[in-house]
Amino acid sequence: MLLVERAKDTKQKQLRAVQHALEREPVDIAALKKIAASHGFMTSALRVKAWCSLLGLDIDHLPQYKEFCGPHHDYDIVDKDVDRALWHFMRHEKKRNQLERLQELRDITHALMHRHAFLHYYQGLHDVCSVFLLLAGPSLAFALSERICLGHLREALLPDFQTIEEHLSLIMPLLLRCDAEVWGVINAAEVPPFYALSGVITWMSHDINNIESISRLFDVFISSHPSMPLYVWVAMMMLQRDTILSCSNGMDHLHHTLQHLPRKADIDATIQLAVQLFRAHPIQSIIKSSNLSSVFGKHHSFSRYPFPWCDELMSATEFYQLNIFCEYPNTKKLIQRGKRSIQQSPNRWRWHFISLIVLIVSIVSF
Repeated sequence: MLLVERAKDTKQKQLRAVQHALEREPVDIAALKKIAASHGFMTSALRVKAWCSLLGLDIDHLPQYKEFCGPHHDYDIVDKDVDRALWHFMRHEKKRNQLERLQELRDITHALMHRHAFLHYYQGLHDVCSVFLLLAGPSLAFALSERICLGHLREALLPDFQTIEEHLSLIMPLLLRCDAEVWGVINAAEVPPFYALSGVITWMSHDINNIESISRLFDVFISSHPSMPLYVWVAMMMLQRDTILSCSNGMDHLHHTLQHLPRKADIDATIQLAVQLFRAHPIQSIIKSSNLSSVFGKHHSFSRYPFPWCDELMSATEFYQLNIFCEYPNTKKLIQRGKRSIQQSPNRWRWHFISLIVLIVSIVSF
């Protein structure tokens, strides 16, 4: 009984800490970031409020997302992805509710792609949007998804996955600093880091079917540097090192094991270790030691963070006028290419072949 009472007291203190940070004027962003790293935002209601504050959302002036629904160059792909979405989160819901949520998810994703013609949809983005939809409802889900797409996940929405592949290439240098033995096994097997692709670009929302666990990860991803998913992945590798070290059936077996690490992860322990790794091994030091400074330049999200909307409340209109994505080199060409492709090639697939194969395998095994 004493342990139960202590657990209740601890939970109450954690709830009050979140409420206190949100009730301050202005909202105590620094406190929210600390809370996200330690125990998270506790309830769905507090979580949504915290996410909005961390992303500078003015909830009284949300964009009317249905106004932005329209054609875009990935329209058919989005429809096909959404058709098989949400089932693992809503398996106990009535069919009518499932269909309503699916239509909302479809509208949100189409609106994102139509409003920002330079964005290029990737398989799994709908998983990220679905988490926001289930916790926050459609209007807030659109606004939250929009800021994540133009901030933390901006490189995943470029025309190809070259930059994301460069993100993944930082996993092994980071792992070498943290666990040389695990690094040695993976390096000897010559396993490329595509095992982490789905987890990194969907914030684990495609790989974990527990909404509470995913939401807890979203707490730390939204409140942290865009490189945090890489640290979370390395933390999972370290915490599940025995499983990795026991792999003896070659590259395929090891790749499969690494790809499914999120499903067996202790989320709280993983987050705590990831935060420690981030502090001990800053991402810029990993980039520099990997001779990739020219790749992660001033326009990259790693360099641009914290984003302008992280420092102050920003209305949807102000956010749209800022349009931080247009600071990318050659973005005007990307916009024109996107507009042309609406008529010319709605089904054009842009991914590198190996990235596509990895994701297909991930979906089939899920």
